[in-house]
Amino acid sequence: VFFREQTASSCLVQIILALKHIHARGVCHNDMKPENIIVGIQRKMDYLGDGNPDNMEGRSGGIGIEGDSGNLKNVTLNLKIIDFGMAHVLKKKTARSEQGDDDDEQDEYDDESIDVGPGEGTFAYWSPEMMKGEPYGRPADMWSLGVTLYIALCGIHPFDPKGVSTDQEIYNNVI
Repeated sequence: VFFREQTASSCLVQIILALKHIHARGVCHNDMKPENIIVGIQRKMDYLGDGNPDNMEGRSGGIGIEGDSGNLKNVTLNLKIIDFGMAHVLKKKTARSEQGDDDDEQDEYDDESIDVGPGEGTFAYWSPEMMKGEPYGRPADMWSLGVTLYIALCGIHPFDPKGVSTDQEIYNNVI
C-alpha cells in the first residue's frame, strides 16, 4: 500500500513540522520509520439544513475502506511520531557559528554530537554517517524521513526493493 502524491505531501508536511519541533529542542529521534508514525483519521461532516444545529442532519464522508473507491477527500489524516526509545538529546554548541541567522533555534545544537559508535535504531533507515560509525545528529532523522517518504510513494524500500536484503547488502546499496 502506498499513498497518492497529494496525500503523501500532506503527511510529509505534518512529519516535517513535528521533526522541526523536536529538533528545535535539541532532540534527535534516531529511529524514524513508517512503524514509528501513527495515523489518525478524522471524518469531516457535511451539514444539510438551515444552519440551526437543532435542525441539521449530519452525513459523514466515506474513507475508501467503506466503499468510496479510496477517496480521502472527506477525511483529515493526523500523523504523530511515536517511540522515542532511541532518541538522543544533542549537545549544545560551545560557540555560535558566524554563519546563519541568530534567530535560528536549531543552530544552538551540534549536529555531530551523537557519537555512540555505529548508529542505533533500525538499520534499514540508518543514514550513511550512522553506517560508517561517524558522529551524527538531526540530518540522520531527515535521511530516515526520506527513506520513509520513498516507501510511502513507491511502496518499496529504496535500498531493499524486494524486502529480503541483508544488512550488508543494504549497507553496500547506501554507501
